[in-house]
Amino acid sequence: MATFVALVVLALAVQIQAYMSSLEDERILFLLPKVELHAHLHGSMRLSTIIELAKEQSISMEDIDTNQISLEVGFKLFGIAHKVISTAQLLRRVFTEVIHDYMTENTIYLELRTTPRPLPDGTSIDQYVHELVTMIKQHNEVNADKMLIRLILSIDRSKPFTNAAEILRVALSYKLTHSSPIVGLDFSGNPYGVGFMEFVDLFKRARDEGLKVTVHTAEIGDSNTNEDETTSILKFR
Repeated sequence: MATFVALVVLALAVQIQAYMSSLEDERILFLLPKVELHAHLHGSMRLSTIIELAKEQSISMEDIDTNQISLEVGFKLFGIAHKVISTAQLLRRVFTEVIHDYMTENTIYLELRTTPRPLPDGTSIDQYVHELVTMIKQHNEVNADKMLIRLILSIDRSKPFTNAAEILRVALSYKLTHSSPIVGLDFSGNPYGVGFMEFVDLFKRARDEGLKVTVHTAEIGDSNTNEDETTSILKFR
């Protein structure tokens, strides 16, 4: 009996040690300072906020099993996230939550990325960017020593070229001010139908004006050059 009790105690001790080791690993990971160079604003939303706002706005989530997170579910949630941010007020709320969560994870440098768009409440692209720039500057004035935030504006290739030109115009208008947090221009969206080379002159101008460039790319053919898009982008450097 004593041997059995000793074995049970030993087994419990091993389990406790493993558990404490796991907690120690988590603590170490938490304490490590982190750099996030491409944080999607909508993709960083709290799941609880998406569910809450979808319910308030009568947006159906019946076909999404939030207990089974997968790539497919992730893209569905991403679509819902875009729908629920329907006003400037909600944009401010989501921004505040996202920033809080990254700070809680001990992120010390954050590049937040978003595609500026008009909102159903009448918020224009200019106002959308203005809201984010204002909140980022306010944050940096108080908390830059804890987490410095910069902003990347993204161009959606599935939208008309005039939309891309509008986003570049807005980015450059802020670049003229020394305190602008906007550091770069991003290329994103559905890769089928419109290739990077159709936007290359716009990104050349962005780079010439001092903006950095980041891209989402896909391994599909580019109809203009007969080479895969990644190769076209690498040639652009």
